[in-house]
Amino acid sequence: MSLHVLISKKGTRVVTASNLFTALELPATQYGRLVRKWIRDLYELDGVLRRPIHGQDFAQRKAAHPAGDYYLSLPLALQIVLRSCSKRKLKYAQQLQKLCRSSKAATKLDAATAFSITALARTLSFTSCQIACERHHLALYRNRNKGSAANWWAYRAQLLGYSFEALHKQAMQRGVAISRKSARNLLLAFNEDELVRTAAVDLFMALGYEAIQALRQAKWVYAAFKAGGFSVCDDRKGVNIFTSSIPRSWMEEIYTLEVGTLLQPWVPQTHEVQPPATPQAMRVSA
Repeated sequence: MSLHVLISKKGTRVVTASNLFTALELPATQYGRLVRKWIRDLYELDGVLRRPIHGQDFAQRKAAHPAGDYYLSLPLALQIVLRSCSKRKLKYAQQLQKLCRSSKAATKLDAATAFSITALARTLSFTSCQIACERHHLALYRNRNKGSAANWWAYRAQLLGYSFEALHKQAMQRGVAISRKSARNLLLAFNEDELVRTAAVDLFMALGYEAIQALRQAKWVYAAFKAGGFSVCDDRKGVNIFTSSIPRSWMEEIYTLEVGTLLQPWVPQTHEVQPPATPQAMRVSA
């Protein structure tokens, strides 16, 4: 039995509890009890001892095993395998450990990427680039969902950590008057720096990062934006004195998402994920 790694709609690699249970060749009669224990037990995750968090470490899988099934993050699956009494635990522990390490390696900056981070942060301060990144991310989302954009805004809110409703409530509390109500206008009114982080997340998701990796990379871009003392600039109304300081080649690569010499350092090293319509299985080689 092979262990299958699935790609979630967010682009995160996961395994299912039912497949992991079968791969470990555990007694079928203990399935329900053991799987419930898996998602309730204490593990060392993210360097701390804690219980798995729903929506972060696991999620319920619909219409699967009659006794219930879950999607499990790779770190959680690794911890489960290490604690199991299976005779095949070494094989799958080594495979999961390799996958976890490759995910972490994809979030590390190499020298070329570190050199270009400030330029990328500056480029993403322009409204036209922010809109382009969102468009590329939406195209990927549609591709993974058979051309549908259903639940895009709900998915986006969960990924980014804010929704239009939450932003509108903050604006009301601060007495901010918005004539054209949109998340972009709300952020421009009282937290425009967030637009750069959002654009970075959109860009990295479009380039093929898993969600957690995209969020981590976006933090570095956001930090570079703040450290550089930049500000958001709406360049759609014409060229200004600031626009000339950005090489057109940067903006052109982001507009088209045709990876050239500038975006190449940002492409994840483990770009093995193709955008499936639904979670797609990949066999983990023995």
